[in-house]
Amino acid sequence: MRKTVRPCLVLIALVLLETAAAIKLNEGTFTYSLDDAYIHLALGRQISQSHYGINPGEFSAPSSSILWPLLLSPFASLTDYALIPFFINLASAVLILLVCNRFFRRLFRVQVRPAWSPTLTLLTIPAFNLIGLIFTGMEHTLQLLLALLVAEGLVRGQEGDPPGWGFYTALVLGPLIRYENTVLTLIGLLWLFQRHQRTAA
Repeated sequence: MRKTVRPCLVLIALVLLETAAAIKLNEGTFTYSLDDAYIHLALGRQISQSHYGINPGEFSAPSSSILWPLLLSPFASLTDYALIPFFINLASAVLILLVCNRFFRRLFRVQVRPAWSPTLTLLTIPAFNLIGLIFTGMEHTLQLLLALLVAEGLVRGQEGDPPGWGFYTALVLGPLIRYENTVLTLIGLLWLFQRHQRTAA
């Protein structure tokens, strides 16, 4: 368990250090690296007031995601509302590391290569640019998590195990978070159809 948690603690420590450095450089102000994050925040605030658009009374669809602004909207009344994407992304990044660790444990069989799983999990932090994704304030970290859950579910299924609840959840939520995940959902549905055909035969 300790080796499983270690990459997550490293990620959190690095994110906190970068947050502190960014706030200091910006004279005490927290900002995201992309201005698109503020478009989603504005849209989420308007959704909380039963309007879909950035400007009051003016309908528009400026979001690159269907579900992301809806995830933000319940928190629109909070004083630190602008930090909600940061915390969602941080939580998603931690879950990404846990999914990767689980995948590597399956791939290398922890009894054979006990040190490989946590080491490779740690390397996914720079490989996936997790810290950079967190500070965009966008939905890409959650998109990556859902994509990995689909991939992991397919691997589990091919080895004869149940794909897991995360696989089915990701099939539904993936396209709603980011349209590109529709391709992964179609692949997952095709695999489920083929598995059903083999079972029926």
